[in-house]
Amino acid sequence: MKKSLVSFLSLSVLLLASCGCEGDNSTTKVDSLAEDTVNNRVEEAQKIYEFIPSPKIMAELLINADVPYQSKIMHDIESVDKYTSTKMKALNLGIYGADLNYCNVYEKTNETMFYLRCTQSLSEELGIENAISENTVTRAEENVDNRDSMSQIISDMFYELEDYLKENDKDDISALIITGGWVEGLYLAIMSIDEKKPNQAIMNNIAEQKYSLEHLNHLLLTYEDVPSIAEVQPEIEKINKIYTGIKISKEANNVSEENGVTMIGGGSTIEFSMDQFKELKKTVLEVRGSFTKF
Repeated sequence: MKKSLVSFLSLSVLLLASCGCEGDNSTTKVDSLAEDTVNNRVEEAQKIYEFIPSPKIMAELLINADVPYQSKIMHDIESVDKYTSTKMKALNLGIYGADLNYCNVYEKTNETMFYLRCTQSLSEELGIENAISENTVTRAEENVDNRDSMSQIISDMFYELEDYLKENDKDDISALIITGGWVEGLYLAIMSIDEKKPNQAIMNNIAEQKYSLEHLNHLLLTYEDVPSIAEVQPEIEKINKIYTGIKISKEANNVSEENGVTMIGGGSTIEFSMDQFKELKKTVLEVRGSFTKF
């Protein structure tokens, strides 16, 4: 899924048939600008996913931390048919996709199928009904008890979605799907934290999303002329403002913890206080609420 979603952005850009200019030089300039935009989007998307754990890593992190499964924190499957705009459908396709992975990580077979159906339904609502084939759903039904197989099937599903978007020049939809999925993934991680006894590994992972968020913000800014994305970007900026106060430096060599400052392997120091966490949680809940309302 990680690799697939990144390549969503390697889509062609539609050029205006007329730009009010004449001559081969002006056409070349427009082509060059369009190519630069595509390259920027691909680069920013790639960087987003460099900092997001794979479903396998996420599973290991949650299981090792003894984080219990929480069905109530996921998006209500009854809401799937209540979204009317393309923007809200795309955002919630990303949200339901993140919840789908969450269910699969915990090997909740019934819930996994429910959320798979939600993603299929929203794909159809977005007019990309061929993006998720019935064969993929059939494979899921036959392998739903196998977490590793389901992870591959979910990945394949997003490959199918990617191919359809690529063929139909719908890269703005893919940007919204990525945004919804990113916010939901952060939300699920935040909701797994016990504020009285926070798991430091998960806290560190939440802090490190500062980097992927910077690139998500940059990605959305490349769509400033698309009204639906221009409406979403300020919501992401709200989260970004909280992250500016979270400090990460690459100086430490050992793993230790002192006065709320965690020294982690790989040479990073993370300064992420519980007060900052609470402020981040409040903001993420507000932003997610704006994405899931109908």
